[in-house]
Amino acid sequence: MRIFFQRKSHSLLCRPLNFLSISLQNTTSTRLLPATHDNNSLTTFVWNRGVKLMDSSSSSNMMAGAPLVNLTIDAASMGCRNKSAWMQAQVDTWGVSNVRFFFGSTEQDDIDPTCNEVMKPDTVKKIALFCGRQMLSEDKYKLRMLAKAFFAQPKWLEKTNKGIGWLCAQQRFASMLGKGGKFYQVQLEVDKSFELPSFLLIQDDDTYYNMDMLEQELLLKVKDVSIPFAAAGCLVHMPIRMLNFSFPYGGYGTILSRGAIMRLIQPIYCNRSMHDESRRSVDNSSFESHVCDTMQNDIFGEKQAFQNGMSISDLMRAHAASNPFRDYMHWKRRPGYCFHGDWIIGYFLNFYVLLDNRSTNPVPSTLPNFHMDSSLGYQYGTRNPKGNCGQKYSCSRTEHAACHRQTPESMMLLHDQSSK
Repeated sequence: MRIFFQRKSHSLLCRPLNFLSISLQNTTSTRLLPATHDNNSLTTFVWNRGVKLMDSSSSSNMMAGAPLVNLTIDAASMGCRNKSAWMQAQVDTWGVSNVRFFFGSTEQDDIDPTCNEVMKPDTVKKIALFCGRQMLSEDKYKLRMLAKAFFAQPKWLEKTNKGIGWLCAQQRFASMLGKGGKFYQVQLEVDKSFELPSFLLIQDDDTYYNMDMLEQELLLKVKDVSIPFAAAGCLVHMPIRMLNFSFPYGGYGTILSRGAIMRLIQPIYCNRSMHDESRRSVDNSSFESHVCDTMQNDIFGEKQAFQNGMSISDLMRAHAASNPFRDYMHWKRRPGYCFHGDWIIGYFLNFYVLLDNRSTNPVPSTLPNFHMDSSLGYQYGTRNPKGNCGQKYSCSRTEHAACHRQTPESMMLLHDQSSK
């Protein structure tokens, strides 16, 4: 297997390679995967305690017989196949002694794994122009309207040299969370001793965490991980006069507590029988009603993708699946998918999960849709970056808990510095 990468205008470009996929239906492991499970709920790569358990480019199934280690942090990283060295560097540095399961998601995990191969070079600009024209006047759709207006603006695309690989990756966060949610659901069902992590770290493959600083500045401040809590390595606040919305800047990571994960993977029924109603707890009933009411607003056009019994993480993946980029010519009949991946995370966490922010937050917690913690860093639009948001390329172990735009070499250098 040959791994290669290309650097161009400070942007690492994913290029599709052909790899051999494996089936997990014949696995002998019952601790990690039931015999009837398939690879739809596993990402391309899986590491446990720094040891690679699964590589779908290999013809052997490395999941069999792998032990479960009782750790409290899992991580899910989004990248691409020909840049697997980036994920491996994350595992070998900040992940090796801190992370229980490390999931690596690539284009092979996408809703449309062949997106990179079938899309034409001018498709990105066509989709950007389509999204820019879809202006909606209804106030409750203001968020969707602005998302469409700012999605992949042609001048920005040209300046940053974004292409088909970047476009296809915008649905990867939703796909990765959908698969991760299914993995957790299955483990809880087949292994009663399995526990969800205290925290799940979600990031790009060029994200580096200073785990000591992350623990001190955030994780240890969360006294009860069963509370649905979420934080961003860099939280972007839209100007309130323009829009009441915030989202995590994807490259700096998103941190979810066990309580938030539980809400992401809880099956939702918006049309229950009286028998089902009698079996629900008051807390679950209230949360489920909130999700169903929110879905009626259909702000991002997700309602059509929902089926009874889906979880929020299932809905995120199904929403992306109902709007493949190759089908953009038919988006006139539906809202389409004019959203950056980190906007999607911000939308579902803020509007659906009912986060409970108990940490110090520069933005008043009474503001709706500003529920994510921003104590690690925040900025207003692109202005006034604070904390991690001020980091661009050079990463400081004394100033940044999370760094974006790192290479395998810089990650190893930072790791070596921390070991001295």
